[in-house]
Amino acid sequence: MNIYISFFVGGVLLMSLIFLQVNMSQNSVDTTFATISSKQVESLGGLLDHDFRKMGMGNTGSGTSIQSADSNAITFVADLDKDLVAEVVTWKYDNTGISPAETPNPNDYSFIRSVNSQVDTLAAVVTRFRLNYRMSDGTMNPSPSAAQLEEISTIYVEMICESPAPVNGSAYAKSTWRKVFTPANLQF
Repeated sequence: MNIYISFFVGGVLLMSLIFLQVNMSQNSVDTTFATISSKQVESLGGLLDHDFRKMGMGNTGSGTSIQSADSNAITFVADLDKDLVAEVVTWKYDNTGISPAETPNPNDYSFIRSVNSQVDTLAAVVTRFRLNYRMSDGTMNPSPSAAQLEEISTIYVEMICESPAPVNGSAYAKSTWRKVFTPANLQF
């Protein structure tokens, strides 16, 4: 009878150790995915910050520095490389099409940055990108008309990146980046 008890206790211990190892492995995967989404949002946020801070720089023309704006996209003029020549910059989140097949995340859509029509589809799992605009009269407007573009005084940005694959079965690790920009070079 002692042999059966020893075998049972040994089996329970072995199963406990296996379960512990599997649980630790899953926690490691969860941490890795959380780190990936955090690094993605940090990297994209830095690029957004670079471009938005230069909004309006080098705009010597008679037009507005912001050429178009809505809740998912913005096109503006900026001298990104300090060569005294303004580039046309577009940031666009397209969540109207089919989710790309690169990741199993169904909320992963195209996130595009273009400079002078050179398109760069950014390799990150961006699941939300929202822009909102404070107008010179203090009101908020997510989609200003062409006539209102010169009245934009502040831009609110929210971006969420998620892990490419689910953690714990169905949830995705999320990282959020929010920033408020009041570019000094906007022409009012």
